[in-house]
Amino acid sequence: MTGERSEAALKHLRTLFNEGAVGALTDGELLGRFVGQQGEAAEAAFAALVERHAPMVLLVCQQFLELHDAQDASQATFLVLAKKARSIKRPEALGSWLHGVALRVAAKAKVAAARRRAHERRGVEMAARIESEWDRSEPHPELHQEIDRLPERVR
Repeated sequence: MTGERSEAALKHLRTLFNEGAVGALTDGELLGRFVGQQGEAAEAAFAALVERHAPMVLLVCQQFLELHDAQDASQATFLVLAKKARSIKRPEALGSWLHGVALRVAAKAKVAAARRRAHERRGVEMAARIESEWDRSEPHPELHQEIDRLPERVR
């Protein structure tokens, strides 16, 4: 564990030495580094963007969702940023762009969660109905008749 930490610290120091402190850069500059470079410089730029905007994105998602689902939606928002970073027309307005993406991701997640809960509720209701209709104490001759019709090898 200590070896991993020291390796991560060295990587961070190399990035800092080679690229300078990224925290002082604007969103547009960070986005430019992310899409225009590779390796540690791109990672550091993206990490700075996430660190800068994650609280706002999470708050937007929490307006629609419970904490766990909001955290998932927040991560999904930054995945969208990673995929679509090159197509952002106004990098200086990245905060607004992320806000809009977070709204859409959270709204879709809310609909999906409601759909999932409704489906689960129907499943529980159906299982209860079947359980009440199927009285285990009574013999079911039709079941035994159907089993008797099966070929010997699959009975």
